[in-house]
Amino acid sequence: MQAWWTEQASLWFVLLAVSGPLVPPLVWLANRGRHRQGVMRTWTGVIVTYSIITAAGAIAVLTGQPKHVWIALVYPGFFTAAPYAALYHVMKNKYTESELRKARARDL
Repeated sequence: MQAWWTEQASLWFVLLAVSGPLVPPLVWLANRGRHRQGVMRTWTGVIVTYSIITAAGAIAVLTGQPKHVWIALVYPGFFTAAPYAALYHVMKNKYTESELRKARARDL
């Protein structure tokens, strides 16, 4: 079977894991209760995108692609999607707390 790309091209897939700098601004906005829809949609978009990349890696494994092909997809895909998915409810709860805080402030 022919590889989907060369081993040298696999090095560029490391850039798939560059969603880390996205976290601090999103958390900052969530702590202040701002832009709920935008932040949650971005968060969900990262989860979906990296889950698809992980699935592509799984397909690469099942079709017998060389190690440099599937590792370049599975590692950045899974190790990015998993933390975002695990923290989704934490972000959602931050917005709920913020809304409750604003409601209490209005009641005073």
